[in-house]
Amino acid sequence: MRTEIDLLLEIQAIDDQRRDLAVAINRKCTEKERLQQYLSDEERRLEEWHTELTELTRRSRQKNLEVDTLADQITKMQQRLNHSIISFKETEALQIKLAGERKRVDQMEDEALNLMERIDAMRKETPAKEADFVQLTERIAAQIRTIDTEITGWRDKITAQEREREKLCDRVQKQLLAHYNRLRNEFDDPVVEIRDGTSCQGCNLTIHANIVEKARTETEIVFCENCSRLLYYRR
Repeated sequence: MRTEIDLLLEIQAIDDQRRDLAVAINRKCTEKERLQQYLSDEERRLEEWHTELTELTRRSRQKNLEVDTLADQITKMQQRLNHSIISFKETEALQIKLAGERKRVDQMEDEALNLMERIDAMRKETPAKEADFVQLTERIAAQIRTIDTEITGWRDKITAQEREREKLCDRVQKQLLAHYNRLRNEFDDPVVEIRDGTSCQGCNLTIHANIVEKARTETEIVFCENCSRLLYYRR
């Protein structure tokens, strides 16, 4: 009788290892996803940086064009003021407009200058940001390769354990194995020791003396009356 219990204990040990490996694989998969997401976020930030630089450059060109256009208009108004014969009222209105436009062009030139300063600063930072991203990509790629290697090794180990488990299962009575598998869906430890010769190690409740004696003498396979776990008496 003990032989089948011993086989089930081996199966249980394999099941525990497979469970632990599955947990480790899930943890590593989560870590891999986190790394990939982090890299994706950094790539998006770099793209946003380039997009902002492109937009600033476009705005700078547009602003300079507006400055040049307004400067031409001011020049033409000044020429008209200097060389055309116009009334005093028209002269006064033109002078007021010129003053306003000169103030406006000064403001636009300041805006254009600020844009250029931002663009120059960003252009100086861009090579370092791109180099940092390349290094980050290489570092994360190396980490992911290590994770993939670990996962592959663990999956191979699980496959080998499954083959070993099948061999062990072939040596256990089908009815007993089915009972073990049902318990495994509920407990991590379907097969437990009789603790101190009196209680089930799984549910901690006291076991009838007759069951304890059967387990000790190994005359038959016994179960906990409370939780239905398979019991054995440590030799």
